[in-house]
Amino acid sequence: MHDIGSPRLVIWLTDVRLRDTGADGLVSEYIRSAGSIDWVTPRRHMGENLSDHSLDFLAIIPKAAGAPSPHQGPPH
Repeated sequence: MHDIGSPRLVIWLTDVRLRDTGADGLVSEYIRSAGSIDWVTPRRHMGENLSDHSLDFLAIIPKAAGAPSPHQGPPH
């Protein structure tokens, strides 16, 4: 099990078949095609790749409102 500490947008780069077990023991299986997106909320879970290949995804984590960007230059 691990924690997802902040909400995020997940973009699947490969086709995936996953089993997801929540902290409450609830088990779900789902299939996503490459290019699919999911909004993932904070939670404790364990994911298991049921595919016969590795899976790849991008996770885009929005910054908190008002938080400075690490790439923002000094104020002018």
